[in-house]
Amino acid sequence: MIEQADRLIEKWVLSVMERSQSQAAVLFDPSRDVAKPPFVGVHLFEVQPGNRVVKAKKARTQLTLKYWVTVSHESATEAHRLLGELLLSALDPELMPGLPPGLEVESSPREQASWHASGLPPAGFVIRLPVLHDRPIQQAPPVMLPIDLLARPVTRLRGRVLGPADEPIVGTEVELPMLGKTVRTDGRGGFVFEALPQHEKGASLRFRVRGHDQVIAATHGQPVTIRINPLES
Repeated sequence: MIEQADRLIEKWVLSVMERSQSQAAVLFDPSRDVAKPPFVGVHLFEVQPGNRVVKAKKARTQLTLKYWVTVSHESATEAHRLLGELLLSALDPELMPGLPPGLEVESSPREQASWHASGLPPAGFVIRLPVLHDRPIQQAPPVMLPIDLLARPVTRLRGRVLGPADEPIVGTEVELPMLGKTVRTDGRGGFVFEALPQHEKGASLRFRVRGHDQVIAATHGQPVTIRINPLES
């Protein structure tokens, strides 16, 4: 992905040198490569992650690459001439049809100062190049067989929450943790759970009231009674 961007930039630099009748090597890490002038230094110093967009059957990720472009030559005049040719080509795509798509020149004094401190030629400019990476998204195979929908019966469950002496507990929450359902008792301590999966005869349900769990046997069509002691809540 990034190496493809390097090749595009190298092709662009070589095209500019051919057009300007210049000869120099193209180095992508001048600080490490041992080479004598003349050479064009193209140093990748920043990679910025961009947005990831999913469209149709592919996921597209964009990166922004920043390069520091310099020219090193035994002749300062020749170095400045080639640097100017490169800069003009980057600023005006009509001068060089082979300019990588999306390449732009960026003014970055901060980067210039840092490169000068590292010992590299201080004269140069920053180019910014967007890179797109497309990855196909694996599609789920179509369902060719008919789909059988099994209707599961549902039921309504009523009940009451009572305290000592069968006093109704008003306004308290009753929860069925396994089903993720919660209701609140009315003025008579009653509650109703709508559209619950119909349980088997004699099955037990776990209720939670004020942080306490109770397991109560439930029968179709019959209300349940939950007894609690408010003093223990």
